[in-house]
Amino acid sequence: MKKGLIFYGLALLTMITFFGCKAEPSIPSLDEMTTSTVNLQPTMTIKDFLTKYFTSTMAVDTIQEDVILSGTVVSDHWNKNFYGQFYVQDNTGGIQIRMGSPMYEVGQNVFIVCKGFILGQYGGMPQLGALYNGGVGYLSTVAAKECILENGAPVNVVPTPITSKVLTANLGRLVQFTNVTFATSSAGKSWSASGLLGGSYNNIFTDGLGNSITTRTDQNAVFRNAIIPTGKGTVVGVLSIYGSTYQLNIRDMNDLTNFK
Repeated sequence: MKKGLIFYGLALLTMITFFGCKAEPSIPSLDEMTTSTVNLQPTMTIKDFLTKYFTSTMAVDTIQEDVILSGTVVSDHWNKNFYGQFYVQDNTGGIQIRMGSPMYEVGQNVFIVCKGFILGQYGGMPQLGALYNGGVGYLSTVAAKECILENGAPVNVVPTPITSKVLTANLGRLVQFTNVTFATSSAGKSWSASGLLGGSYNNIFTDGLGNSITTRTDQNAVFRNAIIPTGKGTVVGVLSIYGSTYQLNIRDMNDLTNFK
């Protein structure tokens, strides 16, 4: 895919530092796209950012400070199971970013210039985006190209193994559950057989630690009619939460392996 627009130099850094992301940012010319390496440094980790600015019951707030995050994209848009959002993680945590048509590959490192972004929550899950009707809405493609800067080529992302029933630290991250068994009401049936609930299909599994996780499969997911495996196996996906319910979005059927 074509890499996102990258812009550097003193003029850009000055603009970011003092003005953040403009509501209607300009797009640089082709002559300004000279490198795929971003000359920026993160100012804090995702965990520190959420600790400072986020609460699970917060109303929306605008990031006023010069915050730069760095992380790896762990969800895709092309399989249509992450409707209007994508996730970025670092080695401390993850965060959801609201965008109608995300354009980033899994494994792409990005810098997120947060000043001017809206931070909020949905069901207790942190979200970054633009203000819309008093909540967190979609970033425009233009704003994303100016404020979410791709850095280098995509790399392989290794999921974090789940080894505990305490899952909060892994919200927004690509994780791996082992010794997974899907509920008898779901195993051997399609993801969509469970019926729509809020635009997605819910199917529950338990793992070897006793975690009970709800998979969310969007009504537009390309694999919605694929069959959920029987037996025990391994499931990879991006972990989120809604209220007190932990949820997992897989990226495609390749995230389910070793079922016997």
